[in-house]
Amino acid sequence: MASRRKIFRSIKLIIARSGLRPFRLIGYLNGLLEFGQWLKNNQIAVVLESASELYQYIQANVVGNAAIDYFEFGVWKGNSIKAWLSLNADQHSRFFGYDSFEGLPEDWGHFATIMKKGAFSTGGEAPEIVDSRLTLVKGYFQDSLVPSLEGYESKNRLLIHCDADLYTSTLYPLTVMHRYIVPGTIIIFDEFFTSDHEFRAFMDFTSAYNLNYRVLATSGPYDQVAIEIIE
Repeated sequence: MASRRKIFRSIKLIIARSGLRPFRLIGYLNGLLEFGQWLKNNQIAVVLESASELYQYIQANVVGNAAIDYFEFGVWKGNSIKAWLSLNADQHSRFFGYDSFEGLPEDWGHFATIMKKGAFSTGGEAPEIVDSRLTLVKGYFQDSLVPSLEGYESKNRLLIHCDADLYTSTLYPLTVMHRYIVPGTIIIFDEFFTSDHEFRAFMDFTSAYNLNYRVLATSGPYDQVAIEIIE
C-alpha cells in the first residue's frame, strides 16, 4: 500500500511539474456530468419557454402581491430589471442594479464558445431607466457592492438575479449577500447551464454555507433557473 501511494504521488508530481496547460474541455465535460446529476436530484416541474415567462411565473406564483428587495448583478442594457420593475409595481419594493458597464472583466468560455474580455460593454453608459425605486451602482462588484450596502437593511422579500455570466462574478455577490439570505429568498440565474460558471458558483456557494433549496422553475431549458432558499 505504501509503495502504491509513492507511485501515485510521483505521478502527481510529474503531471504538476510538466508545465502543460490545463485541458479546459475535460473540466467542462466533468461539469456537464455533475450538472446532469444535479438535474436527476432536482426534478423541475415547471419548464417555461423564455426568461420573461419565468419572471412572470415567479411574480404571479411565488412573490404575489408582496414587496421585494431586488438585486441584479449584471444589468447590461437593463432588459431584465425593466421587466421586474414592470411586473412588481409595489411602491415599497426596492431595486438595485450592479454593473461596470465596461463588459466582461475576463474571458468567458463555455464549451465551444469564448467571449473575450470586454464583451457586453455599453461603453460605460448605464441604461436610462426612470423609476424612483431603482438604484444603479456602477463599478466592478468587488469594488462597489460592499460600500453600497452600508446602511442597507433588509425590509422585503429578497430576490437576487445573477446575470454576470462568470464564476467569479457570480460567487462573489452571492457570498457578500449571504448575510441577508434567509428562507424564502429567491435566486434567479440567467446562464445556469454554463456548468463551469454560474452552476459551479451556485454549488460552491450552497455547499460552503450549508444551504438547502428547492428549484421553482426553469426556462431555456436550464439557461434560466429560479431557486428558493428553504433553510
